[in-house]
Amino acid sequence: MAAARRRPGTPPKGDRSAITVRVPRSHRSVYEQAAAQQGLPLSDYIGVLLARAHELQDPDYVHRGHHEDQEELRLVVGA
Repeated sequence: MAAARRRPGTPPKGDRSAITVRVPRSHRSVYEQAAAQQGLPLSDYIGVLLARAHELQDPDYVHRGHHEDQEELRLVVGA
């Protein structure tokens, strides 16, 4: 029996749940730019923000492929 081949594309990110969030239209570009600066999709960036705001670990999949010379995402909660 042949081994199952994984389809090409982004690796699975594990068990996750979708949350719909509505933000002011004028804020969206700020969030998108911040996510892009960190090299993250917007949803992953928001997931990191929420995790850190609640003193939880960053999702494992966010740090896959992290390079030593990459800048760390620094967040100030409650400022």
